[in-house]
Amino acid sequence: GPAPHFVQYIETQLQSQFANDPAYLNGDLTVTTTLDLSVQQKAVTAVTQGLPRIGNGANNAALLMVEPHTGQILAMVGSADFGNNAIGGQFNVTTQAERRPGSSFKPIVYEEGVRTNTVLPTTILQDTYAESQALGGVQDFDRSYEGNITAKQALLGSRNIATEQAMEKAGVQNVINFAQQLGISTPLAPNASTAIGSSAVRMTDLIAAYAAFANGGQRVTAYG
Repeated sequence: GPAPHFVQYIETQLQSQFANDPAYLNGDLTVTTTLDLSVQQKAVTAVTQGLPRIGNGANNAALLMVEPHTGQILAMVGSADFGNNAIGGQFNVTTQAERRPGSSFKPIVYEEGVRTNTVLPTTILQDTYAESQALGGVQDFDRSYEGNITAKQALLGSRNIATEQAMEKAGVQNVINFAQQLGISTPLAPNASTAIGSSAVRMTDLIAAYAAFANGGQRVTAYG
């Protein structure tokens, strides 16, 4: 069908829910889900067309969409091709895998800074060689330095050095605690590099965290 990973996801939940009374699963069972087939079709197209554009030998991709105010899963594409065993196509990356989130973790760092008045949009951060060395040699994608920049510029430009410095200003453990409040359930390493996404997370967790940004800070849990 059009959403095989989602079907597996729901079936697994049902098997768990009725583990003590499996007879329910042998009869006529009506299951109402959150999936929006029109959105699902667009998600499949996005993965199919987007994967070749990544290049660099990438052979797999996944996509998860939720309604941010409720957490309802609208679309789930767990791999680029469910039937392709060469890429482990039946493995659902959106729910089963832990992947490094990279720069998508950075807004969590800056939000903790703003919440606690430790890193404001106007706070000056050092995107410099000296600060890079102080942080263990972290580099940016362009291998250059922009000097003293505001936190707002650092976030908009996705600058690694400045973001790790922001993590230390906000407090490494404070940022981790805040990420957990947003729904991140995987272990996050207590160091500055977590700020730039070096600690693996689940996609279902990260999308729930982003939903909180979209709906004014209300935490939701992704569900189907």
